[in-house]
Amino acid sequence: MSASVELRGVAKRFGAVVAVDDVSLTVQAGEFLTLLGPSGCGKTTLLRMIAGFESPDRGAVLIGGADVTHLPPHRRDVNQVFQSYALFPHLSVRDNIAFGLRLQRLSRAAIEQRVAEIIALVALVGCEARKPHELSGGQRQRVALARALAPRPAVLLLDEPLSALDAGLRQTMQIELKRLQRRLGTTFVLVTHDQGEALALSDRVALVNRGRLEQVGPAAEIYARPATAFAAEFIGQANVIEAAMIGRGAELARLRVGGDFELSVPVALWPGEAPRAKIAIRAEKIRLVAAPVAAAENGFSARVEEKVFQGASDRLSLVTAGGVRLIAMAPNVRAGQGSFRAGDTVWCAVHPEDVVVLGET
Repeated sequence: MSASVELRGVAKRFGAVVAVDDVSLTVQAGEFLTLLGPSGCGKTTLLRMIAGFESPDRGAVLIGGADVTHLPPHRRDVNQVFQSYALFPHLSVRDNIAFGLRLQRLSRAAIEQRVAEIIALVALVGCEARKPHELSGGQRQRVALARALAPRPAVLLLDEPLSALDAGLRQTMQIELKRLQRRLGTTFVLVTHDQGEALALSDRVALVNRGRLEQVGPAAEIYARPATAFAAEFIGQANVIEAAMIGRGAELARLRVGGDFELSVPVALWPGEAPRAKIAIRAEKIRLVAAPVAAAENGFSARVEEKVFQGASDRLSLVTAGGVRLIAMAPNVRAGQGSFRAGDTVWCAVHPEDVVVLGET
């Protein structure tokens, strides 16, 4: 598969602020890649450099193998969907979608054919004559997508395009957006701070932190095997704690966690001869039971400090006898049917393969 977008050592400063710091990244043709990170991490600046709205202080931007670092936006084979949609309020749906095609000086027949194709693709048939103010939020989102896709760009850039939608509609549009990308085969680069959105949509996620790439890989891989404490804590709910090596066998290493309880992990995951390392345990990987669990099964006890109802599950704040604080998720059950309450002592078990070793401290 050929590369659609390449960033080679790009960097960008705004005064004393380093927005992007020596980032190299390749987006394959036909891939859905998401730039994910907290506000101010540099992900939007990266997107704007691909689009041509920002020029890197150093490094290069390539699209389809061609160096476009110093080309203006209209000379790059990209298009963008903005957070605000940026539709023309005085134009109909049909004319909004046709706008970019007219700039390409296509014939009227070619424009009408392409507009009809794209309207059908985004399920807007029957809305052609409406103005943006006559549409729902989801319909306006579809118009913005249709307008950006109509000229057949090699790369579609999406800057938080679903952030203005309510939760239910946002989930529906995520499904539609992924379906559309798969059907068209267009390279999509999405910017979002929403981890759930990134996990749902992406072929790969580029996790950005303080202007640098923290980790790049398939969404499931970053979730299951975060490379750093930041990756573990930003995506999902993870407990990041310090552990010390106290014994090493042929297959398992024995750890003491926080000077409190013990856990076993595959010895191959431990960083060499390091005496200490940070580990991460996903909240949902802590299995909670009322009866004692053997230490050999990575079992330890804890007290429930707080329970927060979250619909299908309860979020439990736990504290061990030695003061280690953990978050665990427990399936929500009916009162009197085994649910845990604040003040209860519970037994926890963690499979050795579910302990992620992040690296030496």
